[in-house]
Amino acid sequence: MTTETTRRARTIRTVFYRLAKVVKINNAYYANSAVLRCVDHLQHNQYNATHAEVYDESNGDLHAVVRRRVTGDLEILFRRAVKEGK
Repeated sequence: MTTETTRRARTIRTVFYRLAKVVKINNAYYANSAVLRCVDHLQHNQYNATHAEVYDESNGDLHAVVRRRVTGDLEILFRRAVKEGK
C-alpha cells in the first residue's frame, strides 16, 4: 500500500503560455509522457496557448519547448535527446 510519504513526486512540469502569460500548469511523473501530452494539448488548442515548456522542477532539466503558430502548425523549438529506458 502506498502512503503519502512513499509516493513519488510529480516533478515534471509543463507550463503553457499565451504570449507571456501562464495559462495552465500540468505536472507528471515521466518526461516522455509529459512531452507527448504537451504536443497533444497544443495540437488541439485546449488551453489557447501559444507555446509551452516541459522541464524537471527538481533539477532544472529542460525536456522540450513547443510553439503553436497562428496557422495551427506546431514547431518543436527544443527537445532533449532521449535515451531508451531513461
